[in-house]
Amino acid sequence: MTSTTIESLLEEIGLTKGEIKVYLALLELGATTTGKIIEKSGVSGSKTYEILERLIQKGLVSFIVKGEVKYFEATHPERILDYLEEKELRLQKQRDLAKKIIPSLGLKQQFAGNRNNATIYTGINGIKSAFLRAKKEAQKGDVYLGLFIPRVDDRLVQFFEQFTKDFCSKIGKAKLLFNEPSQELDTIKNLKGVEVKLLSEQFRVPAEVCVIGDHVLISTTAGTNFMSLLIKNKEMADSFTAQFFHLWNQDVHVFRGKAGVQAVFDETLKHKDVWFIGGNWGIKRFFYDYWREYEKKRLKKNVYWHDLVVKKFADEKYFKGFETKKENELWEKYYYQYRELPPQLSSPHVIAIYGNNVANILWGEGNETRISVVENQTIAEYYKKYFKTLWKIGKKSA
Repeated sequence: MTSTTIESLLEEIGLTKGEIKVYLALLELGATTTGKIIEKSGVSGSKTYEILERLIQKGLVSFIVKGEVKYFEATHPERILDYLEEKELRLQKQRDLAKKIIPSLGLKQQFAGNRNNATIYTGINGIKSAFLRAKKEAQKGDVYLGLFIPRVDDRLVQFFEQFTKDFCSKIGKAKLLFNEPSQELDTIKNLKGVEVKLLSEQFRVPAEVCVIGDHVLISTTAGTNFMSLLIKNKEMADSFTAQFFHLWNQDVHVFRGKAGVQAVFDETLKHKDVWFIGGNWGIKRFFYDYWREYEKKRLKKNVYWHDLVVKKFADEKYFKGFETKKENELWEKYYYQYRELPPQLSSPHVIAIYGNNVANILWGEGNETRISVVENQTIAEYYKKYFKTLWKIGKKSA
């Protein structure tokens, strides 16, 4: 066997080129000092000492001390087989360890692989923290968009006035859609870099949506249940931005009451899937007779319902509304799945996505129910991604 072949084989089993040169030199020299090893192998002195230490750790070289001088010697070549067996044992342990950590690594990838970062902030100070974090991570030139801005709690008015002022003076511009006249609107509309519009009455919902750079904030800023869901995801931010400008330009369809509910939900039956965010069974509480007929039609048309419900409102008696056991079993097994959202996300405002449509629904008695529908394929696709992000947060159904 040629020396080139031997060197190639030693390299395949894990030795470096330097280790091979030193090891082969020792096999020819026998017990010797570092000076002769350097001369024979052609490896520099500084590297030779490091290489000898590694070969000793691998069991391929030993040494003795005579007087004050170290003499190094290659162990019997059969030691290579022992080295390979030890290496195989280490590899097996590493495989076993990898099997244990793969599920945890997969979970990290599931939540972070698409760079979806979602955090829930509660209380007045939590809302402030969410907005300040989004502003801190904003880039120069980003636009601050506010959608469905309600009359906020008095304790937050000054904060949002200062927040908007700082954002426009240091980062970019602001476009804000307010639900109703308010003290905050009167002050903010006069700030430099701010444009405001007042939504018509049918668009008023209790949860506001703000977009800052790649961040989306969905918040309740009035009443007693203060909460802000902060999501960092460019595609979702683009989705809400597109919806914002549809409303800014009033490019939407508006429905009211039972007739509106029937018009919108009958339309969902033309599609394979319905994605529902924030389900609180409002339709079953306010339009129960229609809902029972709708579910029968949905089952016959094989329309699959993906539901993110808020446990606070969920009522088991509404889960199965068919007359026969077979219908109920078929519905549960094939055409319905749900996960539970944290109670902080409870709101009369819910979202339905079907086909290229996104419907924002505010439940209420009779004509108090209001629905605005945006028909846009890009927005619908982004909302489905938003749904999937919340699906990861949600608690799995039993």
